Amino acid sequence: MQVSIRNLYAGYSLSKKEKNIVIEDLTTTFESSKWHFITGISGCGKSTFIETLSFLIPKISGDILFDDVLIENNKKSLKYFRDNSAIMLQYTDRQFFNNTVEEEIVFNLNRNNEDKTIIKKKLFEVLELLNIDKKLLLKSPFEISGGEKRMIALASVIISSPKILFLDEPTVGLDFESKNRFMNVLYSLNKDYHTTIIQSSHILEDIVEYGDSVFILNSNKEFIKGCPRELLFSSSILDKFNLQRTDIHYYIEELENLGVININSNIKTKKDLVSKLFYNKEC
Repeated sequence: MQVSIRNLYAGYSLSKKEKNIVIEDLTTTFESSKWHFITGISGCGKSTFIETLSFLIPKISGDILFDDVLIENNKKSLKYFRDNSAIMLQYTDRQFFNNTVEEEIVFNLNRNNEDKTIIKKKLFEVLELLNIDKKLLLKSPFEISGGEKRMIALASVIISSPKILFLDEPTVGLDFESKNRFMNVLYSLNKDYHTTIIQSSHILEDIVEYGDSVFILNSNKEFIKGCPRELLFSSSILDKFNLQRTDIHYYIEELENLGVININSNIKTKKDLVSKLFYNKEC
């Protein structure tokens, strides 16, 4: 599912006459079946952008289209959008409202009156996929650990197989193993099931490794969109948007200065760099 925006203004209303605009006159397209990242320093409007695109907060003006269908704030077009999309919020407690973890995960399936047998099957499939302990099912989603909450939130949004997935800083607080599992699930959804993903993140290493495109914002309402490696390995772009170099960017720069490697080599991760240096594999 493709998302197109035309002349979008987004932000918050401070009063009937005064608005805090964080996205100004933006026109762009997030192509179908791609993994798109939104990044920028804290306070630049990443969450506002995600919440506007997913219709959690109203746009100020402009158009948002899904597969060329204009979505407006009315029952018919919003139903079309809700049936094909899902969102995971940065603060998971904001999206929980059921008494138990099981009720939270299967809520959308129950709302759509799916067969109980199918619901059970899908529930246990998603538990296995995310390595979620069945013992959590009867607990309150508000009384489990932060890492468990993130896995439950992801389970609740992917169980209905959305065509497009909105994610707002979804891996914050996850340990290394849980984060790898989380990202591997998203990778499979994107590559194997062609789910369009629009994800905000401050972790530039993840954006370079997984992203098909990156949209960079700053607090001056400036923005740029393009290839993650090209933009996030550009010193001028990083300086303009007040972003820090990634470790892999530093390593490649130093190795290029030593004449060992070319910065234009298609190296995205530390694993790629090791393969290039020690096994002479193309990346």
